[in-house]
Amino acid sequence: MKNKELYIVCPECNGDGFTGEHNPDSVDEHGEHYCDFCPVQVECFCCKGEGFIPYIPQDSKEEIYRITKLFHDAYEQVAKEKDWDTQESCKVEFDELPEANRETMLKTVEIVLCKL
Repeated sequence: MKNKELYIVCPECNGDGFTGEHNPDSVDEHGEHYCDFCPVQVECFCCKGEGFIPYIPQDSKEEIYRITKLFHDAYEQVAKEKDWDTQESCKVEFDELPEANRETMLKTVEIVLCKL
C-alpha cells in the first residue's frame, strides 16, 4: 500500500477509482454488487483507477503554475508558426486567459506530472 502521507483521495472519483454510474443489477456470483460488472464504469483518468493521487505541496503548485504558463506560451508560439488559428480569447498572456481555461490547463499539467 502507498504511503498515505504522500497521497490524497482523488477529487475526481472520491476514492472510488472510477467515474460514472453504478448499475444496481451488476452482481457477482454471490449476489453482491460488484463494480467490475457495471457497464458504465469508467476508470478515473485522474488516478488511473487507484482512488488516490499524489499530494502536491504548495511549492509544487507554484512549479505547476510555472510549467503551465510556459506550456501556454509555447503552444501559442508554435500555433502561430504552424498557421494554426487558436481562439482569440487564448491569444493573451496566461494570467489573462478566461478563468475556466486557466484552471483546466493547470489541472491538466498537474495530472500529467503526477503520471510521469
